[in-house]
Amino acid sequence: MPFQRGEVVTLLFPLVETVMPRHTPHPHPAAVISTPDYEATTGNVIVTMITSQPHTAPSDYRLQDWEAAGLRRPSTVRAKPSTVAPHRILRRAGRLSNRDLAELDARLRLAMGL
Repeated sequence: MPFQRGEVVTLLFPLVETVMPRHTPHPHPAAVISTPDYEATTGNVIVTMITSQPHTAPSDYRLQDWEAAGLRRPSTVRAKPSTVAPHRILRRAGRLSNRDLAELDARLRLAMGL
C-alpha cells in the first residue's frame, strides 16, 4: 500500500550507507511529505525528520497532536527532507492531524522559499 502525505513512519536514521561508529543508525519517526503518485513514478518516498528535541529553527514545528500521530513523547517536526526507498521504512506509526500537516506544509514552504 502506498505511503500517504502526513503518515508518521519509523525508519533508520542517519540515512547514510557508511556510518561512523558513534552514529549507528537507529529507528526514528518521520513524516511522509510526498504523494502516492510520486512514489509510483519514482519508487521513492520523501520524508522529513521528527525529533523529541525542542524546536530551534523558524522552520521547526512543535506538533500539537503528537499522541494522536502515534508518537511516544512531545515531538518537533523539522524541515529536513530525505528521499528514501519504501523498503527502508520499518513501520507505519500513525498520521499527523490536519492542523499539524498544514503547519508542516507552511514550515516547508518557509524553509524552501516556496
